[in-house]
Formats: sequence, structure tokens, C-alpha cells
Amino acid sequence: MRRLSREEIQKITELRRRGLTIKEIAQRLGRSEVAVFYWLKRFGLTRPRKEGVKREILKLVREYGFITRRDLLESMVEKYGISEYTVYTYIRELCREGRVNSIRLLGAGMGRKPNRLNRVLRRTGLANTVFLYTSEGADKLARYLAKTFILALPSSPNFKYEVHGLKLCLRERLPLSFYELICRYL
Repeated sequence: MRRLSREEIQKITELRRRGLTIKEIAQRLGRSEVAVFYWLKRFGLTRPRKEGVKREILKLVREYGFITRRDLLESMVEKYGISEYTVYTYIRELCREGRVNSIRLLGAGMGRKPNRLNRVLRRTGLANTVFLYTSEGADKLARYLAKTFILALPSSPNFKYEVHGLKLCLRERLPLSFYELICRYL
């Protein structure tokens, strides 16, 4: 393996600052990933480690109050060039630590009779969506979901009956504390 020239080292740092991954830089320069990583590490240009990414995830969730897991995964993968699985692992750790909460909106399972919740989730496009939120953002998420659900219900003379049916479906699928919160707005 021949040594890297000053120009190659400058090119490595320039490409990294533009956001390219180690693999992309190595391919462009025709060098090994190990050599590229060595120089990036020497100049302090490696990606942030686990705690830095976890802090960034927590910052985003707090900033917005709540965020979908899909949006967060895409944002972190794009920003840090790490895999979705790695980000997903960090999210799970934050949930286990109690710093972030998650809620998945599921309809009825296979073979079960469709109910109001299924219809509302299909109309809103929120079926199987996972929301991440902090305790401070729970109220904001509850208001958002209540508003979205109400707008998706058919307007009819039996609107109160529809809302009541939706509440019954939600009671089966949400944690009690979050269910009580969302019922304030329904």
C-alpha cells in the first residue's frame, strides 16, 4: 500500500466536510476504507459516536414535541451516514431509558372485523405509524391525533356515536395514560 499524498489527504478532508461517507470517499480516490478512516480519525472528522447521535435524536423529539419514527430514521441516516438499524437501536435504548416514549397506531389484526379505528387510520394514512414523543410532547401529539381522527370521521347525524366508537377502539390499543389524554380532545 502506497502512502497518501498531501493532495489526497486534503481531498479526503474536503469530501468528508461535504458529507460523503468513508466508503464513497474511498471509491472516489481508489483507496481502501481503512486508509481513509485512518486519516479522518487523525483529523477528527469521523462521525459522532453513539451518545452524540442519541443526544441529537432526543433534541429533535423535544424540538418538535413528537415525530414519526420513519421521519427520524431518514433524518439521522442522511445527517450522519449511519444505518437505519443503528438509529433504530438508539431509539429503542432511549425508550428503555424512559427518555422517549413511543406509540404505534395499529388497527385490527388479520381476520378481525374492521372497525372505526381501522377506517380512520386508513383515511389518514397513519396505519402502523410509530410516533416518538417526550412527556412534554404527549399533549401536543394527543391534540394532533384527535384533530386528525375527527377530520377523518364521516360527518353524519350520528357523529357523537362515531366518536364514542373510536374512543372504545382506542382504549383497547393505547396505554391508559395516553388514552385519557387523547380523550380530552375527542
